[in-house]
Amino acid sequence: MTVLKMSSNLQRLYTAAIALNNMAISFIERGLYAPASETLNSAAMLMKDISTLSLAQAACSQDDGTRQKIADMVRRAEGYLGLTGIKPQFSGITLRVVNEDSAVSAVGAAQNKDLALWETRSIVVIRMEVGSIQDLRFRDPNVDSSYILFNLGCAQLCRAFSLETKSLSHALVNNAQRLFLFSLTVLENVIEDMEAGGDGNDESDLCYILPAVIFVLRNLTKTASMLGQHANVELFSSQADSFEEFFIEQTYLALLFAPLSAAAAA
Repeated sequence: MTVLKMSSNLQRLYTAAIALNNMAISFIERGLYAPASETLNSAAMLMKDISTLSLAQAACSQDDGTRQKIADMVRRAEGYLGLTGIKPQFSGITLRVVNEDSAVSAVGAAQNKDLALWETRSIVVIRMEVGSIQDLRFRDPNVDSSYILFNLGCAQLCRAFSLETKSLSHALVNNAQRLFLFSLTVLENVIEDMEAGGDGNDESDLCYILPAVIFVLRNLTKTASMLGQHANVELFSSQADSFEEFFIEQTYLALLFAPLSAAAAA
């Protein structure tokens, strides 16, 4: 696992990005899809700043611009807190909110048919759990960027499902597909780096990344179907099946039996 060097400036950016992601998830739960999309876009912009910021810039004490940027983004998001929308279930959307840990069990639930990831209006979004700055140091900004892009795509899908205007819905589905593809590319790069043993990554971290890959591929299958991209439906569905099979056989079962192994060793 890579340990991220955290200056005060990076801490602000990272903490704000995660907070905005989680605020957006609460907006999605309340049916506020446009505010959720705007808030997630702000979070994505902050994560882009993190990825492009050099250590010298990150350590710079002249960070008033960063403070103001974050304050403006948070203020805009807070302006939506008093609003109410049409909750997902009233638009036929089945919404499930997971974090990195519960995402593992969500894939297991999908295998047991308790969670229908393949259904068009079944949406999973990812909340990020961080208890302290110490926790931040062990997060991967690339993985978190992919989560935010994925959630933004989900917000676009939910908005498309809630609209009656076909042309706008089609544009939103197109945009969602583009975001899912970006998210998938980031995750694939992270996995390639892990397999190559780069940046101190441990292959055991895959158990927390593979569920996101599966969620992204299932949503790419949905968007391809909605857009009439039949070849892509087969491609993404096949990839999702392969990742699920690998995850269930190699990772999910290992997690299930880990407590038994620990008890036997005690």
